[in-house]
Amino acid sequence: MPNDNNASENSRRPTEAEREVLLSAVGVPDLFLKARPDQIDHRRFQEALLAGGGFFYGPTGGGKSHAAAAILYGRILGYGHTRYNPLADAGCPVAAFAFDARWVKVPLWLYDCRQKFKQKHTPDSVRELICPGLLVLDDLGAEKVTDWVDEMLYLVVDGRIEANKPIITTTNLTPQELGERNPRLASRLLTQPRVYFGGEDKRLKGD
Repeated sequence: MPNDNNASENSRRPTEAEREVLLSAVGVPDLFLKARPDQIDHRRFQEALLAGGGFFYGPTGGGKSHAAAAILYGRILGYGHTRYNPLADAGCPVAAFAFDARWVKVPLWLYDCRQKFKQKHTPDSVRELICPGLLVLDDLGAEKVTDWVDEMLYLVVDGRIEANKPIITTTNLTPQELGERNPRLASRLLTQPRVYFGGEDKRLKGD
């Protein structure tokens, strides 16, 4: 007969503390490590949570990045993006749980790409963002617009759409503004559930 004890040992969920370590390891800023899906009171957010992706837009401080981190937290809890390796479970959550996700701050990612190119490195920066099961593009639109920037972002987004991999985008741009700025990018990103986050700046209110 199967050993139930062994089965449970070989399939466990990460603890609360381990989940926050996993979020940090994929790039989620410390500010959003406490984000949880049940904190987001928004009907359309539930659609994004189920889809695993979304286009989150609205003014600064509306809670877009917080919501994106909440979805990543939800994926850790059993939406198919976390794999447990009991052989590597020796007190290191990143080794024990393979969480297939990536969070990037768009302006910072583009800056890093430029620096690597200047140093004549040949990193496969685009493919690194196509491969993860789930990708967060945080603060899209804060970058300076150039043909090179538009091409880099298009390659990432188009590659993920063709691979049928979800994207969570946070931006101050409205869908119309994104469409006017980069129609090819907009036509792909706007296939994800659109969720508007408005209201007062929560950072200024201290929420």
